[in-house]
Amino acid sequence: MTEFVCDVDEEHRSACVGLNFYGEQEGKRYCVLHFPGEEKRDDFRKVVDNKLTEKDYDFGGTVFPEGTSNFEGFEFDANTNFNGATFIGAAIFSEAKFSAESISFISTQFSGEVTEFTGAQFIAEETDLSGAQFGGKRTFFSRVQFCGGWTRFQGAEFRAESTSFGAAQFSGEWTDFSRAQFSAESTSFSDAQFSAESISFPDAQFSAERTDFTRAQFSGKETSFLRAKFSGKEISFIEAKFRAEETSFSDARFSAESISFISTQFSGKRTFFSRAEFRAESTSFSRARFSAERTDFSDARFSAESISFLGARFSGEWTDFSDARFSAERTSFISTQFSGKWTDFSRAEFRAERIFFSGAQFSAEETSFGAAQFSAEETYFSEAKFSGAETYFNKAQFSGKRASFIETHFSGAETYFSEAQFSSTETSFQRATFMEEVNFTGATFTEKASFRGSKANPVFGSGAWANFDHARIEKPEQFTFNSVLLHPGWFINNADVRKVDFTDVKWYGMPGGPEGTLDTEISNLEKRHVESPHTLLTQACRRLSANAEDNREYPLANEFHYWAMDAARKEDWSFFKDKTWRDLLKRECWPDIARHFGLITTLYWALSGYGVRAARAFLMLAAIWAVFTTLYVLVDPSEFKDFGQGIGYRWQAAVYSLLAIVRLNPEPRPEEPGVFQFLVGLEGILGPLQIALLALAIRRKVMR
Repeated sequence: MTEFVCDVDEEHRSACVGLNFYGEQEGKRYCVLHFPGEEKRDDFRKVVDNKLTEKDYDFGGTVFPEGTSNFEGFEFDANTNFNGATFIGAAIFSEAKFSAESISFISTQFSGEVTEFTGAQFIAEETDLSGAQFGGKRTFFSRVQFCGGWTRFQGAEFRAESTSFGAAQFSGEWTDFSRAQFSAESTSFSDAQFSAESISFPDAQFSAERTDFTRAQFSGKETSFLRAKFSGKEISFIEAKFRAEETSFSDARFSAESISFISTQFSGKRTFFSRAEFRAESTSFSRARFSAERTDFSDARFSAESISFLGARFSGEWTDFSDARFSAERTSFISTQFSGKWTDFSRAEFRAERIFFSGAQFSAEETSFGAAQFSAEETYFSEAKFSGAETYFNKAQFSGKRASFIETHFSGAETYFSEAQFSSTETSFQRATFMEEVNFTGATFTEKASFRGSKANPVFGSGAWANFDHARIEKPEQFTFNSVLLHPGWFINNADVRKVDFTDVKWYGMPGGPEGTLDTEISNLEKRHVESPHTLLTQACRRLSANAEDNREYPLANEFHYWAMDAARKEDWSFFKDKTWRDLLKRECWPDIARHFGLITTLYWALSGYGVRAARAFLMLAAIWAVFTTLYVLVDPSEFKDFGQGIGYRWQAAVYSLLAIVRLNPEPRPEEPGVFQFLVGLEGILGPLQIALLALAIRRKVMR
């Protein structure tokens, strides 16, 4: 008689070796294990019990009728095979223990209302549920322990109304959910612990209405959600902890209505969200903690209605948002803290209606928003603090209605806005604080911009140095400095400020301003390797003088005029700085001496301070009077024979000199050519000239 061979797939025939023919369906002959009909229930149970007694756990391809799948508390202590099995009714494996080398549920179908593995233990070297399908109403792996070598759920499908891995524990070498699909109404990994060396969810799909990883913990070496897709209504990683050396959500897609990483902790060495897409109505990383050495959101896309990093902390060495795009209606980094070595938002695009970095703290050694684009209607950096060594906004673009740096504090060594474009309807640095170097070189201001301070906060601190070289101010009448401290040397190199609004500004070295000198200003420019500092400062002071004169601030205009002239003189005199007397006595050097000495300019400076120092002009006039009085006494001309002797003689000489200095032709007049006649003629030339310089200085001093 021919031995019976079951018509089940060949790979499953090892399960029914020695079993007889049981029934036929659709022309195929089956044993009792593989026969698909439910009328076999009693016979089936006997065979199963017998196999369990003999520790034969090979159930490959077996069809379990309803009511025959209760393995609660059973220990599978030998290799177990449920590959391709079908559970028509409830499958109960709660508190079961799988302790063999190999446990396999590959392509198993759980179609009963309940699939229960609660409290089960998988301590096998390899546990494989790849391709398994879970339907029905509830699938529970709560409190399950997967502590063997490998645990696989590759391509598994969870379609039950509720799927729970709550408080499950995954240890061992590798836990793999790659390509798994979670489409139930509710999927929960809350309080689950993943401590396997590798945790893998690449290409997994979470489309349940609610996917819950609340308080889940991920440790080990690697946790990967690479290319995972999250849809449905709600995705929650609230208070989850990612402690693996590397955590990756790179290329993940989040399209659920709500995505929450609130108070989630990311530690380890590397955390990646690079190229991830967030399309949810609400995405929140509020109060999340990123302490991994590197946190990478580079090229991520945020297009939800609301994106929030409120109160989040990035304390790793490198935080990277470079090339990220934020197009949500509202993007918030309010009170977010960035520390470590690098914080990088370079080339990021902010297109949301409102962008908030209010109260954010940037203490990383280097913070960069270089070439970032802020096209939101409103961009706020109000009360943000930049305390790292270097802050970059170079080539950043601000458009929209408002760009606000109100009360923003820049205390780092260098802050760069070079080549930035401020085209927002209004750009405000009101009560902002710059403590050290700030660079606006080549920046463009196309609309209204203001730097408004107060007595308590003059915007630019005493140690600050700003650079507006080649800055382009398209509407200077709407460019305002109000109640701030400024240096004239900040506006060199074609920064045209003749129409800029300077209101209640205190200038270093100017009347009413802090102490400062022209030499100090030039020295500051030289320290910053500015070429031709004297010439550039001369031009800047002339423009500032014109601005002050147009605004009827004549004392200030006079002082800028003085600095402009004196800077030019000192540039000429700098020719003599490195010359020795031997060099100066060489004939070939004399033309250069004549050109650089600038006799007229030097005299103009010495006699009247370029026409703005009335006191100096008066003192020089008095000096001329005294000198010529003394000379008259020393020469003692014969014409003074009637002046008497002693004090009376000197008094008469002084009166004579005073009359001569104003060209009133005093008596006695010189009778013949000689020294006396020369002195009278010379005093008649120098006196009126000095009087004219005094009159000019007085006019500048008191004009309107």
